[in-house]
Amino acid sequence: MENVARSLTAIAQPTVFNLNESVAVAVFHSWCTEAETAFSQMLPVYQSSIPQDEQQAPEELRRQLEDGVASLYVWYDNHAPYQAAGGAIVVRLNSGIKALTHFFNAATVRGQGVGKAFLSWLAADMANSNCWLVLEIDAAGEAGIAEDERLTREHRQALYREAGAREITGVPCHLPLDNAKGTAEKVLMLFAPDTVQYLAEGKVTAMVSQLFHVAYGKEPSHPDFPAVLRIPVGHHMLV
Repeated sequence: MENVARSLTAIAQPTVFNLNESVAVAVFHSWCTEAETAFSQMLPVYQSSIPQDEQQAPEELRRQLEDGVASLYVWYDNHAPYQAAGGAIVVRLNSGIKALTHFFNAATVRGQGVGKAFLSWLAADMANSNCWLVLEIDAAGEAGIAEDERLTREHRQALYREAGAREITGVPCHLPLDNAKGTAEKVLMLFAPDTVQYLAEGKVTAMVSQLFHVAYGKEPSHPDFPAVLRIPVGHHMLV
C-alpha cells in the first residue's frame, strides 16, 4: 500500500511523457467530444490490445462490450487536467457503477475478458512511457435517480456479488449516487504505471477499497489525495 500511496500522490509532480509507438497504434485516438462513439470504432482498439492467442471473434468482442463494459471509451489525452501527468490513457466509464463493476470484474476476478487483457498489455507499455491510466466515472447518468431503491447501498453490494466480483465487495459505497441532490460531476481516478500492474495482476482488494474511500469520502482538494479530480459534466476533454 505504501507504493500505491506514493504513486497516487506523485501526480503532483510533472513527468515526461513520450508516446510509445505500440500505444499510439492500439489506443483509440479521437476528439471524443460526444459520448456516441460507435462500437465499430472501438472494436479494433480492443482487438489490437489483446494478445493474438487470446483474441476473440469480433462478434464475441462486441457482445462483451455491449453486455459488460458497455459505454467505455479509450483515448490519449495531453490536455488539462492531465498536464501534470504529462499525458494519460483515459478509460471513460459512462455507465457509472455498473460499468466500473464489470470493468474490475473482467479485469481481475475472472482472470479473463477484455479488461484483463487490456490492463496486462497496458501495464508494460505504461512502464516504458511513464504514462498514467485514468478511470473516469461519469455519475451524472445515474445521479438523477439517486433516491431509487434500486440504487441503495445494499443493492449495489448485491450487484457486486451477483457479478462475481467478490474481491471488491468491501469497497465503501461513498458514491456520488448517495447524494440525493444528484450533483452532476465526473470522478477521475488516476493510476501510475506500477499501480496498473497491481490491477493487471488482480491485486486490487485493498487498493480499490482505499481509492473509493478517499475518492468519495474526501474532497478532491484534500492534500492526501491530489489524484482525484472532479470536473463538470459537459466539459469535453480533447485529444
